[in-house]
Amino acid sequence: MKALAALIIVGAGGAAAWQVVRSKGSITTTTTTTPQAPQAQQAPTHQGGSWQPAAAPENWLSGFTQSLSNLFDWGNNVNDNNKPEATGAPVVQFPAPVLHTPQQGAGVDYDTLTLARTLYGEANREKYQGKQAVASVILNRVRSRRWPNSVASVCLQPWQFSCWNASDPMRARIENLQPNQGNALFEDCLIVARRATAGQLPDNTGGATHYYANYIAQPRWIAASPNARKTAEYGVHMFYAGIA
Repeated sequence: MKALAALIIVGAGGAAAWQVVRSKGSITTTTTTTPQAPQAQQAPTHQGGSWQPAAAPENWLSGFTQSLSNLFDWGNNVNDNNKPEATGAPVVQFPAPVLHTPQQGAGVDYDTLTLARTLYGEANREKYQGKQAVASVILNRVRSRRWPNSVASVCLQPWQFSCWNASDPMRARIENLQPNQGNALFEDCLIVARRATAGQLPDNTGGATHYYANYIAQPRWIAASPNARKTAEYGVHMFYAGIA
């Protein structure tokens, strides 16, 4: 049952009075207080050779204020009685929320992971030197003003590396590759990619920016480039520099 409190101010004979009515359940308590009228200011008295101020009159408003304070304290006590004891209430602690932050994969940055996937799509069956050569072409393009200036952007540039073409079935195999999944060929590609992005992979192609597989017809970009020259060959790939 909520506490009900009412304050009634009654004026009678020029004097102020108030009644405090408190109710809890079926018990009602009424308190009537009639403050005394303020007394006239008394003149100061002379004691011991010095003037002393007379005692201040009783402030009738202080009684009114005190009654209001008692009223609200009583209401607070009633509400507190309806609350469970602190020692008896169980303390429930909720775990802090766990924020999930997407990762590129087992401590591998985006450029390195994208390069490793590209090496897998383009040269997963090649020996170390063949993978190194494909990575060198990508790094040579990053250094050139003709191509994007990041490894991942060069790898994913449309119609440059066929393994990323939407119509190539290899794309579905490489775009979700992650380290430490038991794929030995991909782990080999990661070794080359890490060295490449760390600046620890020598260029074994003589500055090549293009290559093609020897089982397809010679690309038209060779014939269209007067300064085209073959610089290296590893496995099934032939590497060219001087392409316009």
